Amino acid sequence: MSVSGLNEASRSSASKFGGGAEEIQDRFLKLLTAQLKNQDPLEPMDNSQVTSQMAQLSTVTGIQDLNKTMAGISDSFASADLLRATSLIGRSVVVEGDRLAVNKDSDTLASFDLGKSVGSATLEVKDAAGRVIYQEDLGPRGAGRHQIVWDGKDMNGDKLPEGLYKFSVTGINGTEQVDARELEQRVVLGVHNTGGALQFNIGGGEQVGVEDVLEFGA
Repeated sequence: MSVSGLNEASRSSASKFGGGAEEIQDRFLKLLTAQLKNQDPLEPMDNSQVTSQMAQLSTVTGIQDLNKTMAGISDSFASADLLRATSLIGRSVVVEGDRLAVNKDSDTLASFDLGKSVGSATLEVKDAAGRVIYQEDLGPRGAGRHQIVWDGKDMNGDKLPEGLYKFSVTGINGTEQVDARELEQRVVLGVHNTGGALQFNIGGGEQVGVEDVLEFGA
């Protein structure tokens, strides 16, 4: 077997059986020893080729050790990110959505984005059956993000039962209707790491990633 054949055998063995750097090195040395014992005296192995193959093996094992080190560093960063993210528990976050949660002891907060200024904007709240239970003229609004503060009462001023309601905001510019992007204000209840990505538990069995959070509040 030539040195190149030895190298191919080593790579094939590594591919077939897997294993770490120590296993690959052990298999290589066993193959090399066997080849030296059985080599043709008339065509002995070239020392420079052996040296080259040993150097390549050293490079492979070195890369594997480096990969292990980098994986350890990556895990450390992920743990540190998760630890820092726990400071967000209890903080409010703004995410895309059209629900309002009515609580008996506090006002309900939400937001909406407008792509352009409007002469007037209207808030409409519906119950689970799709009935309009509240409507409010928000007046003229400029382009950008705006907050809604709703006391959870219907058009008659009666406090609505606790629960989730849907809202929408529509803007009017002359005869042009401008739809808004509705945004929910939620609270971070927990944080965990899923596949290296941070996920926020915002209640109701829902989780969002960092990329889904449009704004962090107090």
